[in-house]
Amino acid sequence: IPAPTEAMRLVCRPNGVCLMSNNKKVIIFAVILLAIAGAVLYFYFNGSAFQLIKEAETLYAQGDIRGAHEKAQEAMEKDSFNRRAISLKSELFFLISNEDSMNQGKEALQKADAAVRSGDYINAHSLYHDAFKHFFDVSSMSEHYEEATKYIEEVVSKYNNIKKDIGDQYYTNAMRMYRNGEYSKAFEYLQQYPFQGRDNGMPDPLPTEIVRLKSDIGYTLGLQRYNEIKTGGGTPAKTYVNDAIYWFIQIDRLASKYPEAQQFIQELQHMPSR
Repeated sequence: IPAPTEAMRLVCRPNGVCLMSNNKKVIIFAVILLAIAGAVLYFYFNGSAFQLIKEAETLYAQGDIRGAHEKAQEAMEKDSFNRRAISLKSELFFLISNEDSMNQGKEALQKADAAVRSGDYINAHSLYHDAFKHFFDVSSMSEHYEEATKYIEEVVSKYNNIKKDIGDQYYTNAMRMYRNGEYSKAFEYLQQYPFQGRDNGMPDPLPTEIVRLKSDIGYTLGLQRYNEIKTGGGTPAKTYVNDAIYWFIQIDRLASKYPEAQQFIQELQHMPSR
């Protein structure tokens, strides 16, 4: 058994009474102080969290869910394991998220309607999509769900009513670029045309005028690249040849220039390149 340390040693008087040494008294006193300080801090922070939760619940009852959420968040910062704070914050966050989705949906819908009134159908198309997304994000468990469903029906109806206007505006804008000689820009713009996807598994065909314009652009740029290759001298770079082929491929099968484009493609595919 090791010899007792100085702090553990008892001091015995001649009359036989033994007392603790001063060092041991100091250690015991320090331990008591630390225990008291810890208890004070624990009750202080827990007391603060409890008060914040009460304030949050009061604000919640008054309908101020955002103020209540802030108080619940502060309570969790005081006591991150407080179950009441965690539960209340989660419930409030759910309410706020759904309320935000409703507000954002309504705002996007109002802007879309304004864009339609001003004739900006392409911007309206984007805004109606935003509105739809926000209303769709409202949870089926939310008190706003029924209202959000009605708004979705309204958005879909208004969107369908302007689909032709959207297409016409895309065509008009692209044609303006084409007439200004901005062929690549016009083609890339038409690539953004929104109704090229699939609906119920069936292709949604492009309007005839847009198909025709894309074919005209393809032929114009394909022929331009072809002539550059033929007049450039020497062996053309493979990238130039592929670029010419790419544009000729864009010509629709029903276009009048399609047979000629196929001949150019055949020639380019067999052309030496580097």
